[in-house]
Amino acid sequence: MSAWDDIRKAIDAGDRDTTARLVMELDNTARRTVAGQLPGRIGEMRAASQYGFLWQEAMESLLVAGAGTISGVVAAATWLCRRDLRLWWSRDRYAGLCEALCAVTAARPAEWRAEVARRVADRIRLTEGNSPLWHMAAALTRSAGARPPVSDGFVVGWATEGVRPRELAEDPFLDTLVPKLFEVDGVGAALADDRARAGWDDARGGTWAGSLTALARAGRLDRTALLDGCVSRFLRGGTARNLRWFAQLHDGLAPTDDETAARVRDYVRLLPAAPSTVADLALKQVRRADDLGLLDAELFGEAAGALLFRPEKKLVRAALTWLDRTARGRDRVEPTLRALTAVFGSDALDLRERAVKIAARHAAHAGGSVRAEVRDAAAGLPAALREPVAEAFGEIEAAA
Repeated sequence: MSAWDDIRKAIDAGDRDTTARLVMELDNTARRTVAGQLPGRIGEMRAASQYGFLWQEAMESLLVAGAGTISGVVAAATWLCRRDLRLWWSRDRYAGLCEALCAVTAARPAEWRAEVARRVADRIRLTEGNSPLWHMAAALTRSAGARPPVSDGFVVGWATEGVRPRELAEDPFLDTLVPKLFEVDGVGAALADDRARAGWDDARGGTWAGSLTALARAGRLDRTALLDGCVSRFLRGGTARNLRWFAQLHDGLAPTDDETAARVRDYVRLLPAAPSTVADLALKQVRRADDLGLLDAELFGEAAGALLFRPEKKLVRAALTWLDRTARGRDRVEPTLRALTAVFGSDALDLRERAVKIAARHAAHAGGSVRAEVRDAAAGLPAALREPVAEAFGEIEAAA
């Protein structure tokens, strides 16, 4: 009986471990023979099955046999990525397969294993079920002692499949892949439900945001890099869902006064168009910088103008409160009044009323040119709101 006959029987029986043992006993000639037989055996097995599908144990055995006998890097990676050998078990079921793959490829050079892993990682797609590909690529990378792949699919897989939050501190991929969390599209969507998942899966050991924050607190990760990563991700834009996790991480890091000061211009840049949750986060940091005396006239004007044109009433109210509170104390009544006129055209009557009240409260401290600007801006207001503006800013006009 040939070596191929024995391996074929093990494959047909779905005996992954026996398949691995037999493959490791082959010489180079026998490996080439087995490798040449494998594609045809898949077709035979599919033809013999009731619906043309292979059962999971048989697919595992085929994957192990191919990894241990196919010598070319490209061919080996292609074999591991075959769609007709794509497994669908949970991550806890991949451990045995990955152990067998590492065993049958242990004699290969580390560079070979690392390159196969990289090519498998490059085949991971964000829109597909790719758990087995991620686990195989990760296992081969670890066995080779190589740096992890940094393809988009591998990074997202690391965040969703690869490691539990409680295990991050000891993960060999941590230092390479953490910076990629802020660069790869798809990470935000993958971690959007980070808190919810932690609530029903106790084995996760908390949230990703919480674990990264703890590692930064312990000095294991650079908190400056984490904060810069969050802010840069905000500036790239995205939906509220895709930015939710980054906002949670940012808040967990709790920037210090110095850290807020270093990023205040970026926070101001977020105010015009970021999703409301991110804009609210940015406003808090801008107000904090203002309380520290770090907001110059240019930044104040940019921030106020952006906020008062936002469609969210909550943000506009917060901005009005901030402008009212700081107008005289920060000696910027006139810039405040100019900014307030943006709200005169709001569709929300309550916001217009509030803007008029604030303007009237500070009118006496404004110069002639600004007073004229406010009167002109009030021309489109209803009569009930034009009159207090006219009275406060020194012009009596007839009722409409």
